[in-house]
Amino acid sequence: KSKKKARARESLTKEEWKHLLKVSNRRIKFAPDKNKKWKREQLHDFMIFMVHCGTRVKETLGIHYEDCQIGTNVDGKFVRDDTNGDEIFFQVWDDPDTGHHAKTGDREVRGSIAAVRAFRRLQKRNPDHKPNDRIFPHHHRDALNALLEEAKLKVDKFGKTRNAKSFRTTYINF
Repeated sequence: KSKKKARARESLTKEEWKHLLKVSNRRIKFAPDKNKKWKREQLHDFMIFMVHCGTRVKETLGIHYEDCQIGTNVDGKFVRDDTNGDEIFFQVWDDPDTGHHAKTGDREVRGSIAAVRAFRRLQKRNPDHKPNDRIFPHHHRDALNALLEEAKLKVDKFGKTRNAKSFRTTYINF
């Protein structure tokens, strides 16, 4: 029997990613009110965080402020450094009682400098957050669909529909 060749999941090329960020920044700039601007900034940082950490959607939505540490890589080990750190470190684990979800079990995640910048913007944008508050309290499903439609990136060249899951595949491909 012949096996059907599986296509890769829908993801973004580097050019498409840059275009999506450009469209997102333009939407933030021309938001009609403060509430809409805040939501668009949250979505923008959600996208950046996912692409630069490689976490799954449910894992990302389950991350709390207290879970994240900023630091740097010293000989392959993470060393906490809140002022000059260029990596973000957190753990994802599977614990239904607390709402944490990790599809493949407990693991450590280290994100790049872009994820650090997104996290710092989130802290600054939400100054009254508590340590146990989620960094992304809402799923931006509808707003992301609107952004992808506006950027003309909702469907990839194979006809597959893109969504938030596409950001993890983009991370893997990058």
